[in-house]
Amino acid sequence: MKNQNIGRMLRYYRKANEFSVKYVVEALANNYDVKISPKTLYSWENSQNIPSADHMLMLCQMYQVPDIMRSAGFEDATEPPLDLTPEEREVILRYRAEKYYQDAVKKLLDIKDTKA
Repeated sequence: MKNQNIGRMLRYYRKANEFSVKYVVEALANNYDVKISPKTLYSWENSQNIPSADHMLMLCQMYQVPDIMRSAGFEDATEPPLDLTPEEREVILRYRAEKYYQDAVKKLLDIKDTKA
């Protein structure tokens, strides 16, 4: 059974990075020595086929996918999936990187500390 989220995730992150299909195909060939056609990439994004694990990892590395499993829909079913804009993604990544400011952000957003 194919996971429809994989195709949607690949398309979302390609577009979020402002990569054309042609660019991705050329980057795979130049950086990873992987030759695919634009038709193959479209078939992955439309969930007609799924990339091999190796191809998936290469694409996720190129697209800077922060959490492959969660992005592909393998998460707690009680949580709604998050479709982040590039700006929201940048905010999250900078929040994680800047430990010094995390307490101030939590206070500003009135987030209670969940550490036990």
